Amino acid sequence: MILLNTALNINKQLERLQPKTNQSWIGSQNEPYRTLTNQKKGKFGVVLIEELLTNNGYEAQQINDEGDLKYRQDENSEWIKVEVKTAGVNMDGKWNAWFNQIRPNQESWREVWLVSVFPNHVRIYKKSREDFINNLTTMESTRKCLTHYGTDELAGANLTSANEAEWELIYSNQKGVLL
Repeated sequence: MILLNTALNINKQLERLQPKTNQSWIGSQNEPYRTLTNQKKGKFGVVLIEELLTNNGYEAQQINDEGDLKYRQDENSEWIKVEVKTAGVNMDGKWNAWFNQIRPNQESWREVWLVSVFPNHVRIYKKSREDFINNLTTMESTRKCLTHYGTDELAGANLTSANEAEWELIYSNQKGVLL
């Protein structure tokens, strides 16, 4: 049996079945972020931070070993290696951003920076290595996601509106209340 006399509203059905998370992203300023590969999403965070640092007078360079980038105040300053993690924010009810594969056992990085990509803005947070490691088991943002797939060599962070104050917010381009 073939039914040809019915016009199906395919777009309506696809939109209706989208998770609530995706609804907030449809037509948003940062919607193209969702179509990037995981590798490019990570690179997006690195290039944003590199631009942020450069625009604020720092020297910054991307690196491929023992961190994602390094920066310094000027040529007489010591380089600071940074571990950068990027996550698209889940908008299902209250927002949250989950960052995985933070490597506390990799000793060369001195700061971890988290890039939270919301549908209509970006927030960047940071924490020193010492602060991160010393508070890993007590911070609300990290204690429920300490391991990753059966290993204790990788840590995670899950930022929410309730625990984001555990991290230093260093950048936000949010305008008004629109997330």
